[in-house]
Amino acid sequence: MWNVDDPWLMRYEDVLALGHKYGQEHPGAFEEMLAQGSPQDIAIFSYTSGTSGAPKGAMISHSNLLYATWQTRETAPFTADDDYVSFSPLAWITEQSLGVGAHAINGFKVNFPEGPETVQHDLREIAPSSLLFPSRLWEGLARTMQMRVNDSFWINRALFHLFLPIAYKVIDLEDERKPIPVHLRFLRWVGRLAVLGPLRDKIGMTRMRHAFTSGAALSPSVLRFFRAVGVEPARSLWLDRDTGRDAASGGAGQAGDGRRTEPRHVDQDRRGQRNPRVRSNRVRRLLQDARQDARGV
Repeated sequence: MWNVDDPWLMRYEDVLALGHKYGQEHPGAFEEMLAQGSPQDIAIFSYTSGTSGAPKGAMISHSNLLYATWQTRETAPFTADDDYVSFSPLAWITEQSLGVGAHAINGFKVNFPEGPETVQHDLREIAPSSLLFPSRLWEGLARTMQMRVNDSFWINRALFHLFLPIAYKVIDLEDERKPIPVHLRFLRWVGRLAVLGPLRDKIGMTRMRHAFTSGAALSPSVLRFFRAVGVEPARSLWLDRDTGRDAASGGAGQAGDGRRTEPRHVDQDRRGQRNPRVRSNRVRRLLQDARQDARGV
C-alpha cells in the first residue's frame, strides 16, 4: 500500500488531524451525536450461512454487540498493547465481535494479512497475541506443524517425540486437577525451550494469549496437541451464536471456559439488575478514551 496513490485514500494521521480540528471548531459535537443514539439501534446486519435454509439477516443492535464484547473481556482480557489478526470474513458475527467491537472498546491493534497465500508469513511477522481461526484452519495448522517436524533434522524429531508425551502428561494432570510433579514441570520447561517454543515461533504464536476457534467443534486430538505445544485455543461458540440469539430470542450461550452465560442488557449490572448508571459509566469511559485520543493527535 506504500505506493498507492488514490484521491480516496489518506493517511490515518491526517484523518485524526481532521477530527481534532473539527472537534475544536464544534465543541460538544461528539457528545451530541452520541446522545442521539440508543443501545437498541441496529449496529450491523449479520447474515447466516444458509446451511439450514435461506440465509437470514440478523439485526444486531449496539447493545448485542457490546454485550458480546464485554463478555469477551471477562473471559479473555485484552489490552491496548495487544495485536489481533483479522482473518475471518467481517460478515461473520464472531469477527464483528472481536475485530470490530473489541477493537473499539479496548483499542488494540488490528492487523490484516496481505493475502490468503501470505497468511502464514504474516502471522510469523506479526506474532499476534490474539487470533480467531475456524476449526478447519486450526486442524490444517496442526498438520503443517507436524510436517515441519518430520522434515527437520533428526535431532529435532528426536526432541519433539521425547518432550511431546511429557507435555501431554502435564496437561492431562491439569485437566484432572492433580498436582504436577516438579520433575515434570522442569522437563516441560526444557521441552518448550528446546523444541516446542521454536516450533511455535515457526507459526507466529510465540506471544499468543487468546487463541479462539469457532464454528464446528475442534477435534479433541487437535486441541490436545496445541495445548501440549503451548497454545490453548478457546472455543468461542458463545460469541457468534449467543449474540445472534440475543437479537432474535434472548437465548443463552456458553462461554469459552465452559461457563453458562445468560443474556444481559447493556444497562444491567453483574447481578442482572437494570441500572442506568451502568450504561452512563460505560459511555463516560468511552468519552474519556475518545478525548484522550483527540488530545494525543
